Amino acid sequence: MNLMVSIALVVTLLPALLLSLWNLTLSYSDWAFLWLLVLAGMIFLSNWSIVIAHWKAERAIVLRTESWLSRWITGRVWAFLSSATLVLALTPALAWQALTMSRVEAILLLTLAFASAWLFLSMRSFLARAVSQQLV
Repeated sequence: MNLMVSIALVVTLLPALLLSLWNLTLSYSDWAFLWLLVLAGMIFLSNWSIVIAHWKAERAIVLRTESWLSRWITGRVWAFLSSATLVLALTPALAWQALTMSRVEAILLLTLAFASAWLFLSMRSFLARAVSQQLV
């Protein structure tokens, strides 16, 4: 249980820290965009791993591992397109929110982000059991 709480804290606080650092350094330096690049990289790699894992699971159901199609249908193009779209949509939106948000709104948003991350992590095994029982 403590592992789930710590993961949810990291998932919540790391983007908040990057956006705060970007907001603080924006008025002092032109290099403030580097904080947004790190955030964009986090978003891209996170979505990439989720999409690839989902694609591999679907491919394992449909294709045999020794099939010649398994080499060609990897899901990398879809993972790249969805991750790039997510980065292009989220990074400017989060940056704009970081500039215009009040402290109360930021605290409320961080609380909601932590709660949703913690619920996702704690419900994942429960939902996996329910779906696997439904498929059988």
